[in-house]
Amino acid sequence: ILNVFPNPSTGIITLNFAGKNEHISIEVINGLGQLIYTENINDCQNDCSKTIDMSSFKKGIYLFRILTDGNIHTKKILLTN
Repeated sequence: ILNVFPNPSTGIITLNFAGKNEHISIEVINGLGQLIYTENINDCQNDCSKTIDMSSFKKGIYLFRILTDGNIHTKKILLTN
């Protein structure tokens, strides 16, 4: 289970991952389809979270693509800085 909040956001995004995940890959894609942020997390034991500061990004819609142990999750976030 994956939660991404708040939505809409002014810049600080929190991702919560429920359960155990050996490897998590986070990608953020802007409205033009460009990959603007990527990060890998290894050994997420049980519930873990990640905070991403997007306050320097332009306002608009961003797509979060999260890969967790073979599963792909996508979430749209509206940034209203």
